[in-house]
Amino acid sequence: MARRLAHLRKRASRQGRPVSERQQEMCHWTVLWTNVPAEQLTLEQAWEIYRLRWQVELLIKRFKSEGGLGQSNSMKKERVEAECYLKLLGQVVRNWLQLLRGGPLRALNSQELGRIIVDELGAVLHGLRMGVVALFGVLWELREHLLRVRARTARKQSKTAAQRLQEAERARGGGPQKE
Repeated sequence: MARRLAHLRKRASRQGRPVSERQQEMCHWTVLWTNVPAEQLTLEQAWEIYRLRWQVELLIKRFKSEGGLGQSNSMKKERVEAECYLKLLGQVVRNWLQLLRGGPLRALNSQELGRIIVDELGAVLHGLRMGVVALFGVLWELREHLLRVRARTARKQSKTAAQRLQEAERARGGGPQKE
């Protein structure tokens, strides 16, 4: 609430206009719309889902920046569409390979993991061409490279999505307990 109000006042100041009482009052509200029945989704769960949507936004942003999904080398509709699907498939494969290290919600540097994966994609392609045994060996080697990436220390303030999900799981009694 305080951050919203500060942002509103800053924007109004830049535009040279006053902040109305109604605008200030609206800063106290967050409205979440869903079609999930209230008995299936608590307010806390709805709020967490709302916060996690940012992870999806970041994934799309990464697909665009690292995967080139926001640009094309052609002007023909069919080629642009095919190129988009191939780039998207490439990002899906990259994320699948990243799961070898525990997935995107791990407290790891995703850019470093992505760099290692991109560096090893030639070997993965070669393994695909050589057969299941070769592919298994390449993926095992890639996994070993990914396991060498050190985990980040847990944040105490402004927790990551993974930390919030782990805490929610522990609160429900389903996850590993903190030591």
